[in-house]
Amino acid sequence: MADGEGEKAGRGGVQAIETGGQILSALTALGGTSSLTGLAQRTGMPAAKVHRYLVSMSRAGLVSQDGNMGAYRIGPMAISIGLAGLRTFQPLKPAIEALARARDTFGETSALAIWAEQGPIVIGLEESLRPITMNVRIGSILSLADTAIGHVFASLVPADQLSTCSTHSDWKTLPAAYRKMIASQLKSFGAVSVEGRALPGVNAIAAPIYDFQGRLSAAIGVIGHESRLSVTEKSGAHATLRKIAEEASFSSDGLLS
Repeated sequence: MADGEGEKAGRGGVQAIETGGQILSALTALGGTSSLTGLAQRTGMPAAKVHRYLVSMSRAGLVSQDGNMGAYRIGPMAISIGLAGLRTFQPLKPAIEALARARDTFGETSALAIWAEQGPIVIGLEESLRPITMNVRIGSILSLADTAIGHVFASLVPADQLSTCSTHSDWKTLPAAYRKMIASQLKSFGAVSVEGRALPGVNAIAAPIYDFQGRLSAAIGVIGHESRLSVTEKSGAHATLRKIAEEASFSSDGLLS
């Protein structure tokens, strides 16, 4: 580093890495996207210094830059590191293991999401052999208004945390009767479903996973074509997914504390 920070952290540490960590932490606190000016203000560092670090962090894949707007984002390497940590995070193991059970039980693609500042983020995905067109991938932020998993979080996440989500306004514009119906469905069946909201002809169902204190830890969902995945009350899909979610509950260390 031009400012001589490379080996100044003391007692075997490297200050450049610690400074890079501060910048990543600031980027995370700013919702995963920020301008250079925003990062400089958040970290209290000169913009020129932050920019030098961002150049190296971009090369390493820790951050990426929007070619049009110039904003910096969490990079693919940082996302991969975070997801690897989540997969080995002991309290989440039962939830991740439940993904394969859900896929095998329904014969459809299953997904697992936790709450982040931007909204529900997919941390696990088990794809079935049955073809389905969807734009959900690990790291995807799910809509509160259009996805079954989003409905679970919208119904159970505390209001002060919900308001930080990028699609919170979309959820609030849904008819009150619809939101009330979702809450009733969750209370009665332990799961919620949507039919063709995100994609025409594609149904989805989701259920909450709770920690040992009864707090929402994650949500598990199943996605399939309407011809194969029935989500009517008579289909039994709600009860089936609720049971899978319950088996994965009570051992997670709540992520919404």
